[in-house]
Amino acid sequence: MPKLKDFFNKISNSNRIFTAEDIGEMSGNEYQQNEKAIFHQLQNLGVPRRNQLSGNPDVIYVNSYTKADGTQVKAHYRSKNGSSMTGAAANLNNSNTNNITLQGSISKNDNNLNGNAISDYLLGMFNDYKSIEDPLNTAAYTLGSFLTNYNEMKDADTHGADKYFHARANYNAAQQGIVGSVVAKMISDLREWTDNYRNVNEKGYDPAFSLQDIREDQQANEEGRELGRRFPTAPAYEKLRHRMPNGFPERYKRR
Repeated sequence: MPKLKDFFNKISNSNRIFTAEDIGEMSGNEYQQNEKAIFHQLQNLGVPRRNQLSGNPDVIYVNSYTKADGTQVKAHYRSKNGSSMTGAAANLNNSNTNNITLQGSISKNDNNLNGNAISDYLLGMFNDYKSIEDPLNTAAYTLGSFLTNYNEMKDADTHGADKYFHARANYNAAQQGIVGSVVAKMISDLREWTDNYRNVNEKGYDPAFSLQDIREDQQANEEGRELGRRFPTAPAYEKLRHRMPNGFPERYKRR
């Protein structure tokens, strides 16, 4: 494990280390209050999971407690020696301390790290935990998103618009977290299987034509989910504008 004992967060003025689980368990208000401090940690150290810190001699586990003023402090990890100091120990960008990296996530050594990327990554992590905490609500939202997009696709009545609405339904669902993304894939796969069956057996479409249409639908579905995961706050019309066909209704261009 990397050495963490000298980490100090100059934003929170403490040596607390936020874990991925800590972020996921925060309320919306807690996340906003700690957002800048989490950004600072991510840029300088990374965001570990609790099992990466458990048993590490360079960190200390602090049990939950109540301050004299009645403030409740949740259990957390802190660096062993980090304190309000200057020099290398307080500025990990200039030290030789290694960083913790979550597999598939952003760490302090990633290229092109910027404020927007950090914000999107942290909010995505936050949404993932919230969706896992309340999967039924996320699944209900996802189903509602698909029904809304289906109705608006019918209302738009524009050739080629189905690919945009396919992508947007998946985009909106994926923005809700990992559960939304998984449920969206399940709904999309079932819908495409059903559509292929109806195309061939009820509408008399050529099987090759139907399969090509299904492949294009699935590409739109996958793109929507990927972009929704990458951009948890951006509206769908900004990231999926290239899927709006000629003649796309103005009323849907900013929705």
